[in-house]
Amino acid sequence: MRFEEDDSCMDEDDQFIRRILVNNFSLSDYEADVYISLLRTGKQSMADIAGSSGVPRQRVYDITEKLQDEGLVEVINESPKHAYALPPSDAFQSVQDEINVAMTHMEDMYQTQEDIGTEIAMFKNEATIENYLERIVEIPSVTISLTFPYQLLGKYETIFRQIPDDVHSKCIISNVPREFIEDQTINLESVTTLASQVRGTPKEEPVAICADRETCLLWIGHPAHAGPNTSEGFHITSPEVSFLFDRFITDLLWSQSKPIRLSEHVQELPRTFLRIKDCIEYVSSVRELGTSETLLVEIEGFDTRRKQPISIAGELLDYYQSNSDIRAYLVINAEDHDSNSGNVVSVGGWNSGIEDYEARQITLRDKNIKNNDDKN
Repeated sequence: MRFEEDDSCMDEDDQFIRRILVNNFSLSDYEADVYISLLRTGKQSMADIAGSSGVPRQRVYDITEKLQDEGLVEVINESPKHAYALPPSDAFQSVQDEINVAMTHMEDMYQTQEDIGTEIAMFKNEATIENYLERIVEIPSVTISLTFPYQLLGKYETIFRQIPDDVHSKCIISNVPREFIEDQTINLESVTTLASQVRGTPKEEPVAICADRETCLLWIGHPAHAGPNTSEGFHITSPEVSFLFDRFITDLLWSQSKPIRLSEHVQELPRTFLRIKDCIEYVSSVRELGTSETLLVEIEGFDTRRKQPISIAGELLDYYQSNSDIRAYLVINAEDHDSNSGNVVSVGGWNSGIEDYEARQITLRDKNIKNNDDKN
């Protein structure tokens, strides 16, 4: 009696295997019955297979030949003809390999995320975190700040080198091996062109990347982490939260890290900054090298007294910044659009209260280059 006609003669394992073979491997009912019979009994003649499987003997010959073509059984052309099942681990290895490849691709595609809020999403899949890492470097139009472990640079360095040259980038390399640290500097020339400004620290830090102070990626438990590799990533689109992470990187971590980049390297003007301290650091480098005598400043921000948006421009006269003081400001001779007369004003950074204006965006230009452009 065939298994299909009376499943009661099959144990639960046989029923389960038969269902898998028919539903998932496209075997016919007869083919599944013959294969299970050979798995159970080993080498058999065609007559024995017909008896143990319940499949008509005239069909057994064709079925065993087809199963041999599928790589599931081996047919012995002797008299009488026999057949036996190949080890399942060998017979289904190619299928298993294809499943593994497919699973890898699907894991890469799958967006494993848990919404924590409308502006924060958490990812637990490392491939998803890597996808967001590639995306975030394409976002900034003005500035990007990041911390990244030395041990992962080999894998991800090409991603960071896609950041456009006109985007001001500040990079802190964490987990720097002690052999690269010399007094107050880090001897790691291979990363000096990774960003506009590069520093390093032997301390372990999470991966944190902030684009334009509006979008942030935080990767905790990354592969270079000393503890368990939990690979939890957070994609943050809240400007308020991203702003705090940017301050954490550019103020706290930056002040605690050691310089890597050579001071002689200064990127060309014009350049745009969101942080006034970045602007002043650039101006200091320009003045030290004597590459530009007169700088023009364009400010987009707020009037600290009137609490109104402003746009001003003028010649840079002076600036102030100190490691022991949280204040930083520019002094410019602002153009008076009504009378064309000069007006010396002070411009501070975020949350300024003493200065005349609070800068949200600062653009530096070389006066000589601008004049040449105007003539053209």
